[in-house]
Amino acid sequence: MKVLLVGFKLSVGIEPYLNIIAKNLQAKRIEIKLCIEKKVADKCKDGYGIGLGGNSVQMLKDTLNVLNYFNYAKLLIHEKPTVVFFVSSHPLNSIAILITRIFGSRATIVSQIHDPLPHSGTSYGIFILISQILQCWISDKIIVAGKKLKENIKKYYLCSENKIHVMPLGTFREERSNSEEHTEEKIYIPTLGRIEDYKGIDVFLKSAGIILRMMKDKGINYKFLIAGSGDLQKYSNLIEKIPQEYLEIKNYIISDEEFDDILKKSYVCVLPYKDGTQSGTTAISYYNACPVIVSNVGSLPECVQSGETGYVVEPNNPEQLAEKITLLLENNNLQRKLANQSYSYYKENFRWSNITNTLVSVFKE
Repeated sequence: MKVLLVGFKLSVGIEPYLNIIAKNLQAKRIEIKLCIEKKVADKCKDGYGIGLGGNSVQMLKDTLNVLNYFNYAKLLIHEKPTVVFFVSSHPLNSIAILITRIFGSRATIVSQIHDPLPHSGTSYGIFILISQILQCWISDKIIVAGKKLKENIKKYYLCSENKIHVMPLGTFREERSNSEEHTEEKIYIPTLGRIEDYKGIDVFLKSAGIILRMMKDKGINYKFLIAGSGDLQKYSNLIEKIPQEYLEIKNYIISDEEFDDILKKSYVCVLPYKDGTQSGTTAISYYNACPVIVSNVGSLPECVQSGETGYVVEPNNPEQLAEKITLLLENNNLQRKLANQSYSYYKENFRWSNITNTLVSVFKE
């Protein structure tokens, strides 16, 4: 089996995802080639650079650049892959699939759709949606990260259930060989990742205000933390209402090492999304023995065992979110239990050795 992994646009989350897929497939002695944006391909031994990735305008330029299609056809003729796996969203994908039908007719075409319904605030969301629908229609198989997302593909893309496969995202981390003690002192209640409207930063800040008012006479030895790149200006009024000693902001791209360090020192990780599909942050939290509180949107609740690995709350409900956070803050035994159960959930569900077996079975089916 020879697999061509295609990622014409590698965002902050997609690049490590593609890399860990490549590494784990190679560990199974499967030959891998990468067709990725040029700036990343220049650093990869097995990478072919096509397109420049970048923002929506650059994606459109790449899609209209006929030379990209010519180079992709040459790549197919030269490499003769048995599987072509499209791991990221890009309007170039659909035309590349049609080219694969011509110049790589024996290849199985697999597409991963991360956001079947583009979340609010997505640039040119309607065009991405149309592009993804077409991509799914002409692919042999589709992979999504949750059962709810599979239902979305069936309902809105009008695709056959038989071609849609569910595979968890896993963590973009090295697999641990044995259980580790998680004894770091807890200090944070964080929300992590890019600052986007749909992430519910305002909900997080409102719940923080509720908790601080409730706990002011009980002693406060923790900090709320917002960590990630993006514009926080629209939340400035809410930020100003939180005393500085109880709120920390890291407004930059968080490295994997710092991401893990924060989670190890956290009571719980909060994902107060207003809408969305799924998030790799849940798996990374469990990897670091940190429970989660997520909104009931997309497939986020599917990875949460209520009262065991975290809690699910309704979106746009800071009062309910504050209630669940307070429950953990006031009960050390419960917090330890959820931390241990979260790490166990990671071992059972998010190890890449298991996920890769699922992926290979999809390729071969």
